[in-house]
Amino acid sequence: AALAVNVALPDTEASIGGTVEAPAITIQTLMAGDGTATYNADATSGAGATDTGVAGALALGVVDGTNRALAGSGASLTLSGAGSKNLLISATSVSVADATAVADSTGDLGIGASVAVNIGFQETHAEIMDGASVTGAHDVTLTADSDHTTTTTAEAGAEGGEAISPAVAFAYTDNDTAALIGTGSLLDITGSLLVEAIHVAGVTTTARGDTAGTE
Repeated sequence: AALAVNVALPDTEASIGGTVEAPAITIQTLMAGDGTATYNADATSGAGATDTGVAGALALGVVDGTNRALAGSGASLTLSGAGSKNLLISATSVSVADATAVADSTGDLGIGASVAVNIGFQETHAEIMDGASVTGAHDVTLTADSDHTTTTTAEAGAEGGEAISPAVAFAYTDNDTAALIGTGSLLDITGSLLVEAIHVAGVTTTARGDTAGTE
């Protein structure tokens, strides 16, 4: 039997909660390395016997992550001096979550059972929170950009006089991407305002069972 469990609780935040005065202000979260957070849970089991062969594999992946760029509640941002006088608040989150379970068994009675479960909750927010103020700005841009891929695969194989190979794959995702301006926020802008949320998600779930029996 094989068991793989991967539980990830990533939390990334860039924020200003007080008073700031500058020619330009950027509040931004970025992805390190190759720009993608990767989460894997892989379980592989094999069994062979002359009488009864039993192989079981369970792979469980859980991701509960937050990625936030914030002008906090009550923050005061003033754009002044020789500069662009632009405010950028940007949150970016890219992830790949994979859960794979593989079980193969042989015997007079071959039993190979495989279960793969993938659960994901990802929050990506760019936000000017309630009561925050922005004065003297030219352009203000809020961008939340997320791309999450979830792949869940269960493969079971059994061979024998009698062969049984159940396979179960289950995926559940609840991802939230938002660019927000809170209530009571004061924005003093002479240029353009862009508030943009981009959400891309792909979920692939596959269960496959193969048997070869003589009875």
